[in-house]
Amino acid sequence: MDDKQSFQFFLDFYADLPRQGPGNDQFTQHILGLLIDLPPHPKALDMGCGSGKQSLILAQCGCRVTAVDLHQTILDGLVRRIKREKLEDFIVPVHASMDMYESKEPVDLIWSVVRYTLLDLKMDLHCGKNI
Repeated sequence: MDDKQSFQFFLDFYADLPRQGPGNDQFTQHILGLLIDLPPHPKALDMGCGSGKQSLILAQCGCRVTAVDLHQTILDGLVRRIKREKLEDFIVPVHASMDMYESKEPVDLIWSVVRYTLLDLKMDLHCGKNI
């Protein structure tokens, strides 16, 4: 098995896990509740959303979420969860690299569990100009 096949095996294996990163539903809800200046139905970007566990919670709390991830296999699992939870009107999955994605409209919230563990501050500042 070459590196590409190994990575695809990894993605396939983890695609349907409810969460690939740290945290839990209560913590996500708690942090969202601390953001008191958000409008009633904020537009949110979940950058590097993975399986979209946080996207689902944000949507259930009233956010309109654009869920961005580089790996289509993982996004396919999110699409299944969106349909199962009947959240098609609240979450839009986008297949893109989080460091290259540019929102077409202003957003109220950028959510990312993995963002600051993967990219450096210089890249964050560059991306901030595009969001």
